[in-house]
Amino acid sequence: MHPIKNKGFTLIELIVVIVIVSIIVSFAIPSFIQVKINNTLSSGITNFSNGLLIARSEAVKRNNRVSVCKTTDPTNATPTCSATNTVFWNQGWIAFTDSNGDGAITVADDDTVLKVGNPLENNYVLKGQTDVSNFVTYTSTGEVSKPGIFVLCKDANTKYAKQLSIGLSGRIAVADKSTTIASCNP
Repeated sequence: MHPIKNKGFTLIELIVVIVIVSIIVSFAIPSFIQVKINNTLSSGITNFSNGLLIARSEAVKRNNRVSVCKTTDPTNATPTCSATNTVFWNQGWIAFTDSNGDGAITVADDDTVLKVGNPLENNYVLKGQTDVSNFVTYTSTGEVSKPGIFVLCKDANTKYAKQLSIGLSGRIAVADKSTTIASCNP
């Protein structure tokens, strides 16, 4: 008589494999979350930076002022700028010709929308500090009327943040959390 050979796994072997896989997954998930946060921060600050660069180049090309302002209605057919302290740049922004340099779209001055930035994901805040809290205006030479700092954070936490600085010359510099980031608090 030949002994019967079992095919398959024992319960103990199956439990050992499940425990090993669980340990590996418990180390991998936080890394995946961190990668997603970093990618969202990078794409958000890059999109905003590109909008500012377009505004700067259009100001030089058109030999006229171009402004970028925050808005709550970026997809509206006639979006408007917001100057309230409860609205932040993560809700959307508009780049437009700004003939009178007031930082607001004025139909009577034939201001034209050039680019629109859509809202960011929930829990991400893009905030302009002091002089750029409502709008940025580029002159016909590509300079800004007021330099400033923008901070993009997740959950108002500088642990997950990117900072964009605009110098008086109009140049943009982006820094991540390894540098001193301005406050993220709304």
